Amino acid sequence: MSVITAYFETRYSAFNSLQMDGFKNMIAKSTEGKSFLQAESGKLHVQLKYAELFRLRYEDYEFFLDFKDISIDSSERVATVSVIEGHDVIFEKFKEYNPLDPTVSKMRNLEHTIVLGKEQGEWKIVSDYYEDYLWGFLRATGVSTDELLLYAGSQGSGPGGPGDDPVGETDCDLVNDETTYAYYRDGAVAYAHEFANRPYNDDDYHDFTYDGGDCTNFISQAIYEGGNALMVDGGGTLGWYYNSSTDHSPSWTDVNFMFEFIKGYEVWQAGPEGCHMKNANYVEEGDVIQYDMEGTADWDAWEHGVIIVETIQLSPHIRDHLVASHTPDHLDYPYESFRIDLPAPNMKTRFIHIERLDGSPVPDVDILISQGSDDAGPNPNDCIFRPVDNEVYLGGCDNGGDIISGFRFENIEIPYNSTIESAYLTLTVDGTYTDPIQVIIRGEKMSNPLTFSLTSPPEDRVYLTSAYRTWYISDEWQFGTQRNTPDIKNIIQEIVDQSYWNSGQTISLIFSNDNPDTTIHRRVYGYEREEAQFAAHLVINFTGP
Repeated sequence: MSVITAYFETRYSAFNSLQMDGFKNMIAKSTEGKSFLQAESGKLHVQLKYAELFRLRYEDYEFFLDFKDISIDSSERVATVSVIEGHDVIFEKFKEYNPLDPTVSKMRNLEHTIVLGKEQGEWKIVSDYYEDYLWGFLRATGVSTDELLLYAGSQGSGPGGPGDDPVGETDCDLVNDETTYAYYRDGAVAYAHEFANRPYNDDDYHDFTYDGGDCTNFISQAIYEGGNALMVDGGGTLGWYYNSSTDHSPSWTDVNFMFEFIKGYEVWQAGPEGCHMKNANYVEEGDVIQYDMEGTADWDAWEHGVIIVETIQLSPHIRDHLVASHTPDHLDYPYESFRIDLPAPNMKTRFIHIERLDGSPVPDVDILISQGSDDAGPNPNDCIFRPVDNEVYLGGCDNGGDIISGFRFENIEIPYNSTIESAYLTLTVDGTYTDPIQVIIRGEKMSNPLTFSLTSPPEDRVYLTSAYRTWYISDEWQFGTQRNTPDIKNIIQEIVDQSYWNSGQTISLIFSNDNPDTTIHRRVYGYEREEAQFAAHLVINFTGP
């Protein structure tokens, strides 16, 4: 463990000094060790060259090693170690941008399998297998590190791809469509910040790290969960949707299919719509950057994607970007850190601007709370339920207890066994909040649930749907603005599929705290406010049976 820790310290020190001092002395002199030294040294020299060219030198750093397994073969004098690498880094250029409070870039969950051999009583590194962006490129293409060094900093890296020219420098001039609405960029960025370095949102989504990579799945989640997009299920492989690890569209998880989906706005009736832009100056926070990791610019060679989480305006016409990604996990990372240069026409980077979201502007159902006792929950000061307060809370009480609140909607005109296409609640924010909370949404599974009262508060409602939705709320809330919950179509679907359901009945939704012992909460408008029109309302789109 001490040898491996010193090995990583030497690597990190190299990115601080841009010199490979002492690396060779740590490597075994065996045939395998010499082969590893040649390959790894070549790769590190490429990275150091890029660090010098693009001001990616480590101004400061801290690395973390999580040793998962160590096995030792005493007879062969060989050790095999599984270790997970992570780090916090301040890059040189971010120190220049903001000397007093530079951005800290984070990387997590990079797995290494390191083999060591004992030579003259000392452990030496024989090999280190890991899969970062550059090793992925080198293994896929067979391009030599000498060739990469030759073209580092060339003009070969830029937007493009066969048969697809980026649009004009500043325009994403989509055809007018009255069914579109604004992309909620702040929400997408907040989601990316929440889940870039885990804990992974595995309650709702599969982690595709070992199934081809998780980068596009992560971006899709941010656009959908945070950006307020609607899924579109085209059936089979069509559309942009996720139901399970085995039932999702390629555009949800594949770099190239996502690119085609976002550009194909004339085809789809919901989801993100946008354009392939000329360069980094014409994308912004919440937009997507994709990389060709094979260096061929073929359609299927684009293999990695990131979402922009911060844009730095260096001048009126020049922007820099920080990104988040999965496989491995990065947050607040310089987008150019994934850059690979080869001579033109091999294009390595493309920039995708999400101009808007598509969906129905006139929902099939849009129902407001109709009486004061239909939106209720405990007050966090004492955690005591009050049925007719003029606000409703989500999260935890001041004493660490759980807030369980309810929202009830009457006269829901949806025929029995309809197919729910989308559903969500719109809530009006009553305050300014930044601390994150996490809630679970379920529906009451019973015919015409009663309004809330002292004898029947939300916390006593036990006949709930098996379907649920976890809502991670980490974006900043401003007083008087409105926020939509994530899509709860699975909950509504379970309710209208019940044998008791008839059109015109009542739907009740229960929000419970999902972060035990927290005292953090957020507040939304209740019906009793003078502006009752800003109380919660339920929005549903469906197709009849």
